[in-house]
Amino acid sequence: MKIELVPGKYFREGTYFSSRFGNEIEVSVEPDETVSDAYIEHCIRTVEGFSDEMLDCICAAAKRYCLAFIALCKEAMGDDFSFEHAELPFVTEETPVREMCGLMQISGMIISEPEDENRMDFTLTGSCEWEIEHGIEITFVDGKPVYLGTNDGVRPSDTDYYVTGEGRAWNYAIEGE
Repeated sequence: MKIELVPGKYFREGTYFSSRFGNEIEVSVEPDETVSDAYIEHCIRTVEGFSDEMLDCICAAAKRYCLAFIALCKEAMGDDFSFEHAELPFVTEETPVREMCGLMQISGMIISEPEDENRMDFTLTGSCEWEIEHGIEITFVDGKPVYLGTNDGVRPSDTDYYVTGEGRAWNYAIEGE
């Protein structure tokens, strides 16, 4: 799928309609990076070809992120907590993971210059109903999610802090944390 990237204020930008997510996705590439059209197309095909298992993996991580955010709100609000008062979606441990798809919207893809064009390294960004201010970000290395959490500008080349460092506590792509 070829898209035309045009110079924007901060990135080279273009959009495509994602049949996997059912909406337009804005593709952004740093203007000073040399990213081939073939690599961009391959990243898009990777997203469009996500298996149901990959989508379930993303949704399970999004559910962990949502439940952690709800727990923070409960702690801050104490006895005054209610989903309605906190303006949060009703998500519990029993919520099926696939329901998370309806609570988030992926609207952006950031592609950085690859270290290896055979690896699909990119970041998806968007909004979610539980963390309206900071949204959601999913960073992929070699086509697999290695970071899912708040939109922190995590790029495939700088995931160490979130995978092995102190930021691991805020990385919901890592199961069991």
